[in-house]
Amino acid sequence: MTKQLIIYSKNSCTYPYKLIILISMDTLILDHNSPLPLYEQLADVLRSKIKTGEIKENEKIEPEVDIADKLKVSRGTVRQALDILVNEGLLKRIQGKGTFVTKAYTSKTSQLIGVLVPYLQDPFVLDIIRGIESHLHQNGYGMLLGHSEGDPAIEESQLKRMRDEQVLGIILFPIDESNNTVHITEIIPENLPVVVLDRKLSTIKSDFVGANNHQGAFDIVSYLLGKGHKRICCVTTKSRPSSVNERIKGYEDAMKNSGLFPLVAIEVEHKPGQETQSIPQYEDEELEIIRRIMSMDDHPTAIFCINDFLAIGVIQFLKKNGYEIPDDVAVAGFDNIQSASLPFVELSTVQQARDEIGGQAARFILDRIGEEDPRKPEREVLIPTQMIIRKST
Repeated sequence: MTKQLIIYSKNSCTYPYKLIILISMDTLILDHNSPLPLYEQLADVLRSKIKTGEIKENEKIEPEVDIADKLKVSRGTVRQALDILVNEGLLKRIQGKGTFVTKAYTSKTSQLIGVLVPYLQDPFVLDIIRGIESHLHQNGYGMLLGHSEGDPAIEESQLKRMRDEQVLGIILFPIDESNNTVHITEIIPENLPVVVLDRKLSTIKSDFVGANNHQGAFDIVSYLLGKGHKRICCVTTKSRPSSVNERIKGYEDAMKNSGLFPLVAIEVEHKPGQETQSIPQYEDEELEIIRRIMSMDDHPTAIFCINDFLAIGVIQFLKKNGYEIPDDVAVAGFDNIQSASLPFVELSTVQQARDEIGGQAARFILDRIGEEDPRKPEREVLIPTQMIIRKST
């Protein structure tokens, strides 16, 4: 049984409160081996105490330094946890007095929509989040945001958190389509509306919103064909969510449409741990296959990469090996990330309407709230893409 020490303040300030010693006398345990960050674990504990009424409105939270000392974590970890609850409106900081519970937990009236994405550092994802948030805000709803860092275990934990917080719906940008996604159907109640973004999942019935990846790839490969290129290869990542497979199919159909036989997509296997803020950084040995295909007598005159990160890596590798872009070989990508326009890159690519993808997902989820069967009939919207032509082609 968890014990809790409550100390009533003798302070004469007008703000009524009780000082809550949040750490149990039997020691609250945070799991340092869990994929869920410590600050999110602590936030979950505090949120649960507020939800169950164990910590009541106007009660004061123990100082950050004391919590950190008892849990043997950094003060920054504690502050991050409290920041989450401040942003959710459950806590309030009063200068010179401390942090207080502002209101009881009221999920039925909080109007929260859960939004789970794989990464927060990716500008593509951030633009989608902005589109979601803008539409939700206009309609009086809030957003409970989580990110999985590409880890299925964290994705599962975040979904459980959103379910337990009784969000009114979930907008999910999944990691990929794999056996790991089976847990999604086990966690999310059937009566909870779900909208899936970017990568389709066969394991769950839901509305879907994404870019028209097939048409975008078809368009830019057709552009390369129109420039006179006939030997065009497609370079892809080893991981192939539905969005990647659609781009490969767009490449193949564009080649066939011109009476040419598409080449088998070349896979580049990226080793984990070489990221800068979750952005892949390709090493020379990973791109060695590009040097081999370029050394062939009938080497490609153009390369279509299924995303811009890969395309930029290919451009840098080719330049390092003495090739001129686009004179020796043209390179095109997909996504139009911010660095695609840099002077040393100038990448031709395909732009997705990211804000519109987010906005449409928000419209779908709000449409479904309150429906007797929020998962049927399933709807799908593919947002049109736009070619961005630069010097790399």
